[in-house]
Amino acid sequence: MTNLCAEKHYAAWAMNNQNVSILAVDDEELMRSIISDALEQEGLAPVVAESVSEATVYAQQNPCDLLITDLNLPGEDGIDLIRYFRKNSPATGIIAITGFPDSERVRLMEELEVNTFLIKPFTARQLRFSVLGAIENLKTHYNNRIIFNQSESNSDLGLIGVSSYMSQLRRRIRLMASGDFPVLILGESGTGKEIVAHAVHQQSMRNKTPMITINCAAIPRHLEESEFFGYVKGAFTGAHANKLGIIESANNSTIFLDEIGELSLEVQAKLLRVLDNGEYIRIGETTPRKVDIRILSATNRSLEAMVEQGTFRKDLYYRLNAATIATLPLAEHREDIAPLTKYFLTCYNERRPVTAEALHMLSNKSWAGNVRELKNAVKLLCTTSNGYKRINAAAVKNALSIEDAVEEPDTGYSYREAKSQFEFGFFTTLLKKHQGNISRVAREAGIHRPNLIRKLKEIGISTDCYRLKA
Repeated sequence: MTNLCAEKHYAAWAMNNQNVSILAVDDEELMRSIISDALEQEGLAPVVAESVSEATVYAQQNPCDLLITDLNLPGEDGIDLIRYFRKNSPATGIIAITGFPDSERVRLMEELEVNTFLIKPFTARQLRFSVLGAIENLKTHYNNRIIFNQSESNSDLGLIGVSSYMSQLRRRIRLMASGDFPVLILGESGTGKEIVAHAVHQQSMRNKTPMITINCAAIPRHLEESEFFGYVKGAFTGAHANKLGIIESANNSTIFLDEIGELSLEVQAKLLRVLDNGEYIRIGETTPRKVDIRILSATNRSLEAMVEQGTFRKDLYYRLNAATIATLPLAEHREDIAPLTKYFLTCYNERRPVTAEALHMLSNKSWAGNVRELKNAVKLLCTTSNGYKRINAAAVKNALSIEDAVEEPDTGYSYREAKSQFEFGFFTTLLKKHQGNISRVAREAGIHRPNLIRKLKEIGISTDCYRLKA
């Protein structure tokens, strides 16, 4: 099969989605019908197939800009079909459909540069979001003459770091962003979970509206339901007017629920209803309201352990845990400490140079508080190192109370001045040792006697004071 997404074919639909050729593969007739009906509402006309063999036969004879495929197909599965397209038509956009994206399959989809995946059950709106997002992605790469080249130089997603972990994290974010399903972000406190959530939102089709961030641990238990779902006037004593809840205020956008493990079981049950069918009920009403939101959540606790303890709903856990992003402790990607330090220094308008020894010292610290602790430490360092012309190891030691630090002289000298200072100390030490004997000093220093005499005169050292007096 030749390159089915050749440039002249892209040009035919670069300004018109109706010219995009879409192949949808699913062994269930009902699912093929759902996909066709949903995309026809956007003016798209997908071709459907029920097996890998039928799909490959079609692709050999026809251009295919976008492939939508279930991963569970009879005979050869969807992964085999994706591999076929990546080998024979690498520029084709791919959306994978799965009932449960286990870690191994997610890893494979990342390697095969799948645009996104849809988790069953999904809505027609979520399907359209994913398809339109994939088409826009194709257009962007065509216009830039870059077809699916997702190099790190294109966008760092606001994430600072050069480690392999950061590269994998960026790829994972792109994969999760292009779908419209819930994403659970796991990691220790201070590892940047909220930054990851913002990156997912900014890369998604909902980025035209701001993401709403809620710290679940900061909401008192007795106010949770009213804060999340709102209430109507007269619903209870003190309800003097209608109140808009967090869920409703996030309509058509993304809501990020930080520390979701702190929510009460009652609110968890109502949140599950929002996830399942987009419905919620204000306090004081009986008729459900509809909302269209994407929920991102985060926790530094083990939700699985909480399920076993009965403090977190099992059904909500499995609903949230279908798609996850894990953030690592800073100690597990130390090569990112130096670039993070330099970035935080610019955030605090710090213009002094930072030495390699200082960065080495920071990179070897444990950082139990992760990136948040490093950021606070850099802020403290900027304040406590005012007497230094540069941020060096001594400044770091003084600010952070690091023991056994290697002292660096804070001279601020030019290279010539520093060289002169070194030579003066070096030769005066040898002159003291050999009591002013020029020949012995020259021998130990490894230079000729005439050159030594010239050097001592150059740097202003008199040998008379070092000689023994009779």
